[in-house]
Parts: sequence; C-alpha cells; structure tokens
Amino acid sequence: MSFRNVVGHELQLQVLRRTIARGRVPPAYLFLGPPRVGKTLVALEFAKALNCLTPPPEGQLPDACDQCDECRRFERGSHPDFGFLQPLVRVQLEDETGERTRTQVAGSMIQVEAITELIAEAYLKPVRARRKVFVISSAEAMNEPAANKLLKTLEEPPGATTLILTAAGTANLLPTIVSRCQIVRFGPVPPRQIEAGLAAQLPTAQPDAIHIAAALSGGKFGWARDLVEQPRLLEIRRRVLALAARWARCGRLEALQGAEQLIAAAEEWWTATQTDEVAAELLKRNRDRVLRTKVLDVLDILLSWFRDLAALANGSRPPAEVLVNSDFQAELTAAATVYPRGAAQRGFDFLSEARLALAGNANLRLTLEVLLLHLIGLAHPQAADT
Repeated sequence: MSFRNVVGHELQLQVLRRTIARGRVPPAYLFLGPPRVGKTLVALEFAKALNCLTPPPEGQLPDACDQCDECRRFERGSHPDFGFLQPLVRVQLEDETGERTRTQVAGSMIQVEAITELIAEAYLKPVRARRKVFVISSAEAMNEPAANKLLKTLEEPPGATTLILTAAGTANLLPTIVSRCQIVRFGPVPPRQIEAGLAAQLPTAQPDAIHIAAALSGGKFGWARDLVEQPRLLEIRRRVLALAARWARCGRLEALQGAEQLIAAAEEWWTATQTDEVAAELLKRNRDRVLRTKVLDVLDILLSWFRDLAALANGSRPPAEVLVNSDFQAELTAAATVYPRGAAQRGFDFLSEARLALAGNANLRLTLEVLLLHLIGLAHPQAADT
C-alpha cells in the first residue's frame, strides 16, 4: 500500500507529504480521530514514504513506491527501524497435552514496561532507515507511569526518530504530552468515498453490502471493510438494531434481558472475525476480556441508532438523505415518535459513559444492564425508576 491507497484524508496526507519533501519531520506527532478512521494506516504509510528509496517524479510529493527493499521490509513488518505498540493483553493457553500457546488480545492498558522498551529502541541509531519511526496506537490507554516515562522522552527526543501517537481524543492524555506533539486531526470519511474505496479494494463484494457498510461505518473505513469482508457482521448488526427498535416500548425486565443479548452479540462478533482454534480457546478461557473488547463494536451500532434518531428529530432534510441505517427507516420513524426532544443526545452520553467504564475494567454485565436501563428510561422514565 501507499498514500495512494488511503481512502479519504486528502488534506492530512498532503500536509504529511509536504513535511517529507521539506525534510523537516518533527520528533513527535499526535494523530487524533475516531477509532478505525484510518489514523494508524496513515502512520504506517508515512513511515514507509519517509524511508522509501525511490525519489518521487518531478513536481510530485513523496510517496512510497511499494517496490524498493525498504518498502517491502515495511510491508512484511520486518523493518529494523520501525516499531508498533498497542494496548494488548498477553494470554497463555494450555491444551490437553500440556502444550502452551502464547497469544494476545486487544484491550487493557499500555504498561510502563512496554514504553520503556520502545524508548530504548528509539534512542539507538538507525540500522538502515533515514529516520526511525515508532507508532503508539491508542496512546490514551497508557497508564500513568507509562505516560510519564514517554513525556521525558518527548522533552529530550532522539535525533533521528519520530514518534507517532494515535488517539481518539486528548482528554485522557497528559496535556504536556499533547503540547509536545504536532497534531494532525482526522475526521470521518464521507460515505461516497468509503463506497468507492470498498468497491476498488473489494471488487467482488455486493453493491448493497458496500452501501450498508459505508452508511453504518460512521466515516470509519476500517470498520466498513470489516463489515463487507465478514457478512455475518451485518446480520449481527441487523439483530442489534431490531433490539434497539423494541426498547422504545419495553420495560425494565427487557432491559436486563437486553444486556444478555448484547453480550451474546459481542460473542458472535468475535467468532465471526476469527478463524483459528486459538481464538476459540481464548474465548473459552478469557471470555470476559474478549467480550469487553468486542462489545464496543456492538455499542457503535447503537450509537448509529441514536445518531439517526437525532437526525429525524432535527427534520431539516429527508430521512433517506441523513439516515445511517436507512434500511430501518420505518422502525426509526416509529421510535422517534416515542422519544422526547433531546433523548438522542442523552443516549449518546450513556453509551459513551459505558464505553469508558468498560475500558476501565468495570463489570461487563452490570455496566450493560445499567446502560440498558438508562436507554429504556429515555422513552419511559418510570422504567428506570422502578
């Protein structure tokens, strides 16, 4: 891949390419934007373009050629001057014969030991690259010791190294870290661009699936591609939206049942996106850790539901033009007659609070039960009070 294959973010790419052309690459970047919007992909392509051996054609800005030895090493993930760090939980599994397998699952925090190891590598001279690049994905997941350790490095950055932090926002980052980074903001990609990108990258995909995935993605190309490549995810999404449609007219008991249904949807999401036996064993032995990461995808579907309710409440444009879940227009229209003004925004707030609680290791089932009581209470306040 190269910058040419990144879907959207044209202005951001132009800024980064001009930086490479001028030869004045800062020691630290902070890429801000929603999860799965493309920040990490751009960071990887930036590292590749920064060290590509093929000069750009006259009059054009630098980009990776994808053919030289440096580009190929980046593609294989074997470049000695590149590092990638994300919040992972290391898990050891043991089968019936006693054979042990070590694997990792997304989630938890970035610990100080991981940052210490990255920094030690960052201060070494490049082995073969013009400039070393280290990407810290979901940097807001650093715990306090890790963040303080990184801050010291940003105060005295290595001479031939660039650190790229990606994050959804700055609220959970040290202000002193933010102030020492060059900030690049990434917004949602327009649905039409996502559709065009999916059609180009997945030429055998069904147009209807591409359209639904682009609309549902909320401008996040990575998420849209997952939906198209794994058709079962669209079925899970349909069932979750059907649940949301019933919540406008149900009571407290159904809220508690809904929490269990969301957990079941998260488990299906995991199995739909995994293929090996290790994944099945990981779910069996570490079910809570796996499900609390996958339930975030399920909550994103609910966010799209309340986003559509807000669009219908606004009423300035025809529903077909503004709805993410246009195939649920009838259900959304019916729900919009039940929810009072401002309920959609409160639904957003409840979902955001639940996401933060789960990231902070809150009890999965209890968090979802409380969330569902709040969401049902938007239409029926007495259901939340009884």
